[in-house]
Amino acid sequence: PSLSITPLWAGAKGDGISDDTEALQKTIEFCLSTKLSLRSTTQKYAVSGTLLIPRNFDSTFTKSRHIDLDFGYSDFILTADNPLFESGYYNESGILVSSFGQPFESQNSFEIQLHGFSISSTIGYPNSAAIRIQDWHQGCELYSVTTNIFKTFLESRQNFYMNFRKL
Repeated sequence: PSLSITPLWAGAKGDGISDDTEALQKTIEFCLSTKLSLRSTTQKYAVSGTLLIPRNFDSTFTKSRHIDLDFGYSDFILTADNPLFESGYYNESGILVSSFGQPFESQNSFEIQLHGFSISSTIGYPNSAAIRIQDWHQGCELYSVTTNIFKTFLESRQNFYMNFRKL
């Protein structure tokens, strides 16, 4: 079994009222940098900003690269009109930025599983897409996600051999 952490480790409250955006982002970045998995119990996370998932790339293909972001059927409650998740990368200044809309295949990710959550909102029906990903490839999966509040659920660009199931 892989080692894992929960967003509560980084200070998330999971009460549906406190803004958990910063703690969730910190947990996701820590998981990707240490190759730990995220395992949440069922919580209600209030989110005011987009959560960026850093790329997961290993050009040698010899390291263990699998990252499991399992939110344990938690509910993400959006408090602003923005995507919940976007693929990201660290730019030349070391700042995590969105890779969505960047030149294709510039920041590939492999072996990321994102799953086990629902999305609701305190702002009605958001205009943004719920999830925006680009350049996710072999071993990446998005599954067990539910929502009924978005005009566009998923914007997906240049994702080869990615598995979408039980959406």
